[in-house]
This record gives sequence, C-alpha cells and structure tokens, in this order.
Amino acid sequence: MPLPDDHGGYGERLLGQSRPGEADRLAALADACDPATVAVLDTLPLAPDSRCLDVGAGLGTIARRLLVRCPQGRVTAADLDTRFLDGTADPRLDVRRLDVRTADLPAGSFDLIHARNLLAHLPDRERVLSRLVGWLAPGGFLYVEDVSFFPVDSSPHAAYRTLMRAGLATVGRTVGSDLDGWARSYPAPLLARGLTDVGLRVRCAPVTADSPDGVLWRRSLEQVRDAVVDGGAATEREVEEGLACFADPAFTDLAPALVAAWGRAPRS
Repeated sequence: MPLPDDHGGYGERLLGQSRPGEADRLAALADACDPATVAVLDTLPLAPDSRCLDVGAGLGTIARRLLVRCPQGRVTAADLDTRFLDGTADPRLDVRRLDVRTADLPAGSFDLIHARNLLAHLPDRERVLSRLVGWLAPGGFLYVEDVSFFPVDSSPHAAYRTLMRAGLATVGRTVGSDLDGWARSYPAPLLARGLTDVGLRVRCAPVTADSPDGVLWRRSLEQVRDAVVDGGAATEREVEEGLACFADPAFTDLAPALVAAWGRAPRS
C-alpha cells in the first residue's frame, strides 16, 4: 500500500541507523566515498587547532580523519542517531545528537564544516545551508557533498536504470529528497551565500559486482526495496531484475555522481 503523506524523514522511514544492515551500508558508503572526500579536505589550509563539525557523521570515519588532520583541534561529530559514534573514545571528539534543522549553535563556531549526503535529503535545504554558513568562523571552510543521478539516465542497462530511478522516486516521495537538481546546481548555492575560494569536484565511479560503489548501491537499494514495491515505483520483478545486475560479474555501469563543493567564509 502507498506510504502515508505524513511520513517521517530520512533516518525515520528509510535508511535509518535502527534498520538491520545499516552499519554495513554506512561502511560501504565510507569505502566508496571517503578517499575522494579526504583528498579534497587534505588540500584545505586548516590550522592544527581547527574546530571541525561533521554533520551526519554516520560511522565517524571523516570525523576521525579530522582528528588526525587537526591534532590540537576539536571535532564535533553530529547525527540524529549517534549509536555508531558513542563508542568512540577520544577526548578531542565531541559526539552530539543534533538536528541541524533546529540546533542552536553560536555563529562563528567552526573552522571547518563537513556535510555529506545531508542537504539533498532535507526539504528545507536552502535554509539549512544558510545555517551552516552562519556557523563558520571568519575564514572557515564549508564542504558539502551530495548525489546527483544524472549519469544513470543514460545507462544502456534498462533493468539497472529502472531500479535506480525507482529508488530515487521512492526516496524523493518519502523523504522530500532532491537527488537530481540540488547537487547538480553546485557550486551556485555557496557562491550565493558569499563564500570565496569555491571549488567543485564531480566523482562518477564504476558500478560492478564488487566495486565499492556497486556494494554501496546494492546495499542501499536492498534497504529501500519494500518501500519501492509498496509505493508502486517498481514491481517485485523489476526490483529483482535490477538487483541481479549487481550480482552479475559481467555487469559494468556508472554510479550516480557525487558532487562536492567547498568554499571559504569571508575573513571580515
């Protein structure tokens, strides 16, 4: 049956930490995405005592990387559900259960804010982005990263394309996510908020049966398959045919793009 209109958001109905297998999915996400993210973060001129905020920290892999990068600094790892973060023991790491939509943090609190796969899932993403910019210290950096599905639209594999698009439609309808246009608009939202030294990176990785992105998207689609079928975005047969692509050793395609943008707050 269709999902009710008064649905919960991301992490409540879909892909939340309480769902079976979510830790494995987040580990797959880190395997697929962390290397490219870290490669950019390592180029930013952060002071050793920088104050960092990782929003939607998940397993905390980026937060722990920032602890190494800023050995005299502090890192706040924030998420709606911190069950995968609570066991992290480091006096410089502050684990906080935090809703970025309503949190009351002082202006100028952080020298770096990292938010991956967050804004695209928030219907009020424009307002939240402005809040993040307001939390930057003068000269601080904001790094945001989100998915855009445009490479999937030209896929020559109909079963893969159908299932990926069905997953997109389900997440969009259930959560209010924009996995098409939001990240594709980067870096314009950062420029519009006065950030400088703005950069852009687009990562479009291969999907195979054993590639990091193949594992990530297979796990993600398995998490939402019931909602896809119940909501009428695809039939059970279409879901099975699409998932079979991820088990086929001869299958190769492109993952959705991961678009990153970063910029620096004015110093005065």
